[in-house]
Amino acid sequence: MKLYNKTKYPDSLIRPVLLLAAREAKTRSIDVVVKLTTSQHQAMVSGKAYDWIGVKEFWLLPRSRNQDGTLKKREIKCDGVIHISLPYIDDNPHDALDRVMDIYKLSVHEFAHITEYQQNNMFEIKRDLKDRRKHHDNRPWEKQADRVMNKAINKLKGSKQDCLLALAIYLESKQ
Repeated sequence: MKLYNKTKYPDSLIRPVLLLAAREAKTRSIDVVVKLTTSQHQAMVSGKAYDWIGVKEFWLLPRSRNQDGTLKKREIKCDGVIHISLPYIDDNPHDALDRVMDIYKLSVHEFAHITEYQQNNMFEIKRDLKDRRKHHDNRPWEKQADRVMNKAINKLKGSKQDCLLALAIYLESKQ
């Protein structure tokens, strides 16, 4: 997994959480690019998964430039890209463990989409009689990702929780 962390969350604490999420979603996480940024909405965790063969490096690292000042256009080959927006560390209106669980749930959900991309199990976007797309929560790939997420939450026991607790303790100390 290639991690681009643009947040104040330490790599040593966030990477094990992401790897646990990838393992629970049964994703081949070797060729997955994960970009972490800070969200504009401070208490919200959000994310997107993309099925990209090549990712432009300037999308990941906007400050990487050639000698003439133009943005680098080198492509990174990967199986998928996940972009996760995390809340600021400093502003913590919620419990640290709840925040870590939100990060874990979202990571499992997005890695489940990447697993679908890797297995070529893409669903067609079906429209109803009025030619409208289904509501986001009613789409089959979202339901599948939610099922994977619920299974992962039910499996959390013992040593699997250690990386989540370590991140929660770090967030609690930053309050």
